[in-house]
Amino acid sequence: MSRYFSAILWILTLQAISFALSVSSPLGADVAWYVALQKSALTPPDYVFGIVWPILYLMIALSGWKLWDDNANPSTKKFFIAQILFNWSWMPVFVNLQLFKIGAVIILATLLSTIMVVVHSCKDRNHMVSALLTPYILWMCFASYLNLFIAFNN
Repeated sequence: MSRYFSAILWILTLQAISFALSVSSPLGADVAWYVALQKSALTPPDYVFGIVWPILYLMIALSGWKLWDDNANPSTKKFFIAQILFNWSWMPVFVNLQLFKIGAVIILATLLSTIMVVVHSCKDRNHMVSALLTPYILWMCFASYLNLFIAFNN
């Protein structure tokens, strides 16, 4: 039972941190600057982000739990910690500070470190982690494009 309790704890912790970061961002309260940005025609409506990110954080949490539950390779865990710290740092940099190019560097670092988690997980034959993080990688590719578009067009 404690194994499942730790999975729930991982999920609740990551969801809580991501929620706290999203509500601490002025994007919800002051969208005028964001609306004024030149954005890609592929930018989805705002509500899509509110649907996608909780699902991705669930998958990220489960992959983190699985890495620690299986006592994965320390380098895999380091890449996991790096990707989540990069992920969490993006919102304050991009939204709060409006540093779009630095946000682009952070999002690319998030993507690269997540890819490294998947590569190491495949080597360790931890295919559940790889499967859980694949949608996140795909979304991060798209999010990187959106961020880079804003960075170079504003």
